[in-house]
Amino acid sequence: MLATLAVLYAVSAVAYTRLPASTVNPGFIAFLLPTAALTIAVLMRLLAGRDPVYQRHGTSSRVYDAIVFRVVIFIGALHGVVLLGLLGRGFISRWGPVVPRLAPAVLGVALMAIGNLLPRTRPNNAIGIRTKETLRSRDVWLRVNRRAGYVAVALGFAILMTAVLVQPGPQVAGVVGGVGIAALVTLVAWTWRDAYRTP
Repeated sequence: MLATLAVLYAVSAVAYTRLPASTVNPGFIAFLLPTAALTIAVLMRLLAGRDPVYQRHGTSSRVYDAIVFRVVIFIGALHGVVLLGLLGRGFISRWGPVVPRLAPAVLGVALMAIGNLLPRTRPNNAIGIRTKETLRSRDVWLRVNRRAGYVAVALGFAILMTAVLVQPGPQVAGVVGGVGIAALVTLVAWTWRDAYRTP
């Protein structure tokens, strides 16, 4: 985690000196996302320190750390896409509008990576579907978060395929938004059923 954050800040420092003169507030552009990644990592570590499940169960703590690391990697990759859009003029002129494809593709891969880990989480203070019922019952937690993992992986795959197959432009946002709403409705319905069904 520390090495990843250090690399993000190092890349940002180099990019800061090379951003086009017309860039509005280059410091903000160069360091916003790395700082967001650092803030998330610190906050999640503080929450983990107050979580008895994290303290007691090694497997659960490793899954928690792995999910936080994937979030940091996602933010770093998104930062790379932003910098590529600002600095990679030759790359873009050679390969076409890859940046509009890369941003949703990165999101799709991140959702699949995180969703794959959700079924392995245990009741905790920060990660997963946290409702009164899921926090009360370990079995309900496992059912609900297993389903949430399936939905996240399916949504991520759909977003990735949209980024690859659909022409960049407003239609990508429309497809991603529609798929996202369908995934959210499905997740809410499954959560309600799994949390409140009678054994």
